[in-house]
Amino acid sequence: MLLNKFSLAVASIASKEESRYSLPAIHVTKAHTEATNGHIALRVTHPAQNLENYPEVGQKPLAEDFTETLVSADDAKSALKNVPQEKSLTMLNHAHFGQNGTPDSFEIVTSDLSQVKRINCQKVEGKFPDINLVIPSASQRRAVTVALNAKSLIELLKPLCAMSDEHNHCVEFTVYSPNTVVKIESRNIATGQNGMGLIMPLNLGEAKRSQPDSKSELFDKMRTHLYQTMKSDDLTLVKARTQELLGAINGKPVEADEEQNLD
Repeated sequence: MLLNKFSLAVASIASKEESRYSLPAIHVTKAHTEATNGHIALRVTHPAQNLENYPEVGQKPLAEDFTETLVSADDAKSALKNVPQEKSLTMLNHAHFGQNGTPDSFEIVTSDLSQVKRINCQKVEGKFPDINLVIPSASQRRAVTVALNAKSLIELLKPLCAMSDEHNHCVEFTVYSPNTVVKIESRNIATGQNGMGLIMPLNLGEAKRSQPDSKSELFDKMRTHLYQTMKSDDLTLVKARTQELLGAINGKPVEADEEQNLD
């Protein structure tokens, strides 16, 4: 199986801590690599390259019954650093992922034809969460307004942008509802790969800035404007502004002819 820098870059999304919902590892299957930290997830399909065209450097194939495994995020990051960046022999810009003697032992091999680098890695114990369960179906109604954590969004967009078409860096957002996971996709035409990111939205009620709900907060908000009004020589304007403030503080409108005790 061949991986490239986009395949291994999903490690940047992997959790730093092990928990029920996330693992400090990437999930490698026959079709893609993926990772999650419990809040965002990233999946990248394998590059469209013929394994037979990769140079023979003593790499070992995967077992015929291989379906999936978990690889340490640190091992994936180390392998990513080893991937060559060749402009002429683009086939070298890949890493060979294969078995290493036992069903739970793997190696990630890279080569620039002059040097071979190997990362030996053991299967990480645990079960990767099935992110297919949270991917909305195409039939779900789409919405327009959604609140997202900006820092998480930037973290997710970096690898998707890196693998997107270099001419327009296009990524596509699919939003189904304010409370449903948002899907972000990118495509690299040159490598034939698709990237898919998932991010959970914030609660719209919590995301919106709360309005002042106490008399003191409301007074603080209006006192500057009132102070400027009080500097006016127009007593009628002063009285009107003062009545507006009292009415707002009392939670009810003030009639123009209603007498107020301003002391």
